Amino acid sequence: MNDIALPITAKSSAAETRAAAPGELDQRHFPAQARWVLKLLERVEHGALMVVFPDGQRACFGHGGPTADIQLSSWNAFGAALKSGDIGFAETYAAGDWASTDPARLLRELFAAMRPGGGVVVIDHVGRPGVDPRVEAEATHRIDPAVVRADFARAGFRLEAESQAWRVDGDDPAKSVFDAGLRGRTDRVAYRFRKPR
Repeated sequence: MNDIALPITAKSSAAETRAAAPGELDQRHFPAQARWVLKLLERVEHGALMVVFPDGQRACFGHGGPTADIQLSSWNAFGAALKSGDIGFAETYAAGDWASTDPARLLRELFAAMRPGGGVVVIDHVGRPGVDPRVEAEATHRIDPAVVRADFARAGFRLEAESQAWRVDGDDPAKSVFDAGLRGRTDRVAYRFRKPR
């Protein structure tokens, strides 16, 4: 898969404990979709990804120590990723099914793992300028577009395109995207970033 859609804000953290090797996981109660995705994760070649599963088990995929992390609060992300690819996985982030304690590290590892010329599409709710991204994510599930652009640029990505298709005039960025009457009517940015060739 060459293009990836990824939301970049984070909202939780997990304590570090020993991670199992992928083959050491007790997968007897894992949904079938999770077992399929684990087979794909075992093929990670660049960097490492620590995954914390909803049952509390942890595994590190890739080479070297854990350099990026994802904590899953439900099993939904696996089925969504198989059904709708990267967009489905991104939607489960928006639903609160997973988070990362260090989004910047996750972006750096994503950049390192992608082939030159690969792209990432980000669609996110517009937040207030100058507000700490973690605070904003917790309070409103939004992010300042300048933070998105800066985070991707620091990771090495180049902004290739921006769409105005999801822009909404009059949206109050101080309100949570989950407030009654706002669903589907929030101001959103859409960016396409590219890893240079």
